[in-house]
Amino acid sequence: MGGFEYVVKILNKDNFTLGTGLLLNNYVATAYHVIKDSELIYINYEGKCHLCIKEYASKESDVAFLKVDINVKNKPDFLVKIYDRLPDDVLNKTQHIKGYPNEGEYYKVFPDGRPLTAKINAPITYMEAIPDFYEYSGEYMTIVSQIPITKGFSGAPVFYGNTGNVISGFIVATSAPYSERNISSLEENKGFTTRIIPVQTYLDADDGKYRTLFGIEIGPRDEKNIDCLTIFAAESTVRNFVGREDKIEDIKKHIIEDSKVVVLLSGMGGMGKTEICKNIFNDVSKYGLDTIESVAWIDYNTDLKLSFFNMFRDVNEFQDVNEVDKYFNKTLNYLSKFGKNLLIFIDNIKDTISPEDMKILRKLTNRVILTSRFIDFYGISPITIDKLSKNDCLNLYIEILREGKILLKENDERYISEIITLADCHTLTVKFLADTQVASHMSAEILLNKLLKEGFDLQGIDEINFEDQNDFLIKHLSNVFNIVNLDDEELKVLKLFSLFPSINIDEVDAKEFFKQKNFKNLDNLYKKGWINRSGQGYEMHMVLASVVKHKFKITFEEAEHIIKSIGDKLHVDNYEVFTISKTKYLPFAESILKNFKDENLDIALLFNNAGARYHDIGNYDKALKFLLKASEINGKVLGKEDPSTAISYGNIGLVYIYKGDYEKSLEYYFKDLAICEKVLGKDNPSTATSYNNIGLVYSDKGDYEKALEYYFKDLEIREKVLGKDNPSTATLYNNIGVVYSDTGDYEKALEYYLKALEIKEKVLGKDNLSTAISYGNIGLVYSNKGDYEKALEYYLKALEIKEKVLGKYNSTTATLYNNIGGVYSDKGDYEKALEYYFKALEIKEKVLGKYNPTTATSYNNIGGVYSNKGDYEKALEYYFKASEINGKVLGKENLLTATSYNNIGSVYYYKVDYEKALEYYLKDLAICEKVLGKYNPTTATSYNNIGLVYSDKGDYEKALEYYLKALEIKEKVLGKDNPSTAISYGNIGLVYSNKGDYEKSLRILAQKVTFTVN
Repeated sequence: MGGFEYVVKILNKDNFTLGTGLLLNNYVATAYHVIKDSELIYINYEGKCHLCIKEYASKESDVAFLKVDINVKNKPDFLVKIYDRLPDDVLNKTQHIKGYPNEGEYYKVFPDGRPLTAKINAPITYMEAIPDFYEYSGEYMTIVSQIPITKGFSGAPVFYGNTGNVISGFIVATSAPYSERNISSLEENKGFTTRIIPVQTYLDADDGKYRTLFGIEIGPRDEKNIDCLTIFAAESTVRNFVGREDKIEDIKKHIIEDSKVVVLLSGMGGMGKTEICKNIFNDVSKYGLDTIESVAWIDYNTDLKLSFFNMFRDVNEFQDVNEVDKYFNKTLNYLSKFGKNLLIFIDNIKDTISPEDMKILRKLTNRVILTSRFIDFYGISPITIDKLSKNDCLNLYIEILREGKILLKENDERYISEIITLADCHTLTVKFLADTQVASHMSAEILLNKLLKEGFDLQGIDEINFEDQNDFLIKHLSNVFNIVNLDDEELKVLKLFSLFPSINIDEVDAKEFFKQKNFKNLDNLYKKGWINRSGQGYEMHMVLASVVKHKFKITFEEAEHIIKSIGDKLHVDNYEVFTISKTKYLPFAESILKNFKDENLDIALLFNNAGARYHDIGNYDKALKFLLKASEINGKVLGKEDPSTAISYGNIGLVYIYKGDYEKSLEYYFKDLAICEKVLGKDNPSTATSYNNIGLVYSDKGDYEKALEYYFKDLEIREKVLGKDNPSTATLYNNIGVVYSDTGDYEKALEYYLKALEIKEKVLGKDNLSTAISYGNIGLVYSNKGDYEKALEYYLKALEIKEKVLGKYNSTTATLYNNIGGVYSDKGDYEKALEYYFKALEIKEKVLGKYNPTTATSYNNIGGVYSNKGDYEKALEYYFKASEINGKVLGKENLLTATSYNNIGSVYYYKVDYEKALEYYLKDLAICEKVLGKYNPTTATSYNNIGLVYSDKGDYEKALEYYLKALEIKEKVLGKDNPSTAISYGNIGLVYSNKGDYEKSLRILAQKVTFTVN
């Protein structure tokens, strides 16, 4: 039966194969039950889909005719008659029934499924293509196959395949009304021709598959329900998604076969790239593809890190990572587990993507589909999404008219074809113009004439330079405004909607933003094709948004309400917990920055809040961009000495701290302080906060004297204005304690830490996380003092609170495990130390991922224990793991990378491999001098370590050179009475002793003894 040249597939709107039919003249003949539940019907002929219109369908006779206009040659006419009989093996299984059985008889006679029935009104004839010819005369004929018929499928079989797997069917179409004929007259007039139309009947084959005349297996596919890893999945494709079957299959093939993994879909805006991806995503999610076990959907937003931020459910399971960089590193580690079993869709990548981000994408081991309108994309050969075929465009257009209950009149198809020609088969434009015709109730002829009058013509758009295509498209689409019927309120909403990037706006938010009492205007814009519905919200295609902005200048007065509303959405109060939901409308701030040059306080507030939210998620460059713009506006509108301007300066200073640019941070904090002192006075809490911020910067820089100077200025105000029992006063006590701890004055550190603890226990309670921080700080001081029992006492108190409040799998809980491990290590209980260090490592690898600097710290700690145990090979194993992570994630000029080099150097020193030790100690020193400067205690430690190696090598001149450099720093920064300074005196004294200069040795050692006695 495979010889039927014009057998076609019949599909529903979701491209699912319903059955088959025969293409005859301007019709497709099929069975009613094939199409009965489908509103929209397509046929697939020679690889292309064509929309059909149901012209006749009868469930009584199970016959349907679909009208379709396909330009093909040599289509067969109706069939010619040939006489013969069905073979006995088929006739023996035939039931003769006069009239259709009632429902009870159906299941009594055919308990395994619906009977295959056809009404016969004349001798049966067949196509000449059938190798054997049979004739059967009868009023009704029913054939039961030896192969069980699948429930829900039926037809009128007349040919029984030799393999036992296929029965061909037919539908009878007579040339005159039934009433004009009777069986006897037909039997007498053997020359009468009856039209017999073969179709395919689906049967269960021996292997459980369905087969068709096409020689492929179809029927119900096994649903796999692939897991989506992201919090958002792709929406369903927009209504009226037509064509693209071949392109979709081609993309799937690339995903399976392409060794480069990354597949780029490119083409101008509005061609349907996103809809194609949605189709593939939903199909793969339901039925799978190759070895795909998981999928993920990402809407691209500015850069890769921000796009990925908080999008992956399993990564979000641990909410202690709020910074973009940390989350991104954690996510990359998470994705690496899936390899090619994960298919990631990243939609609508703009030209803002950096070469670094593309490098990361290429390194992913997952399969990735990108969409972008850009063709030249870092060497990736794109799959171009071209225009739809004219026939697909016609089907799309007519389908939209039918949904809008617009009846086609004579010559309408010709006018529609001309409209499609003007649109140059651009998918979005064809759909938009069809929606426009429906909404305006124009005929196709009138719409065509109006388009011609307005000069609308996109023909040849694909021949224009790629960079100019979008402008050309927008220019011509803007002409449509002159023929659409938007009222003033709809136009007002549309203009404001165009300010949003392509993000979904929740229904509730949409009512607030556009000041709507109901959804009438939004729904009207949806019906007119300007916006789309997506889930419980609305969104606008970026091409149409550009059209609106091209046509209209939107003033600040028009947008004032929406700017205020979104500014409020981005605000987080001091007592409010920051969540990722606060970042949803951040892209709106980008749009306002791009579209408005107004210097207005509402815009400044929007930018300030946007900057604060970018800071919350660790995107410091974005934060600075908006905070600097807010500061500029506040300075111009309010003056440079206004408290609001001071707040902007303070926010900018904070971002620079996180960026590690202390000089810039101090510059803006001092600007903030100058305003506060002048306008608010020196005894104002805001002035106190400025002092505290400056103290923090000096503390981070290692300038502890300056840090204490400003902390005590802050403390004086807080104790005076807020009182000694205020939580903010406790925070300041804690900050002062940190400085004393860093300088080695542990008694002073304890004094202030205990003051902070007293306030917190009294005001916040003993089970508060802030109280736990104080316990941890006190534990650290006791550990540094060598009072290990006291250290463990406070660390365990802190651990109890954090496990209770945060759970065991939290990075701050891991930090306490780490600290406890450190105490046991210092006590010499290395087994206990490893127990806690490995607990910390397990949490960090699970929560933060293996490639994270904090995880590297655990590797360093474990390496330290093995080093202390004398297991130097194990020590080097973990130290090199830490070094690899820090170098890869942070770069080779980062302090944590320097720490790894120092640790590796120390192991080689213990192994008496002095050359290797010097190699890594010098790497450590180079980073410290560059990042911290020469006058820093950490740099002094590096000098000291190098001096130690030269001393043991017997190169005393070199040893003295580095020891004296270390001493100079310690005397200047820490003072002559510091224990660390005393160690340097001792080292230098020993070198002079080894050189035989005992007088100088005694003089130097005497300084060490003097310090010890004091």
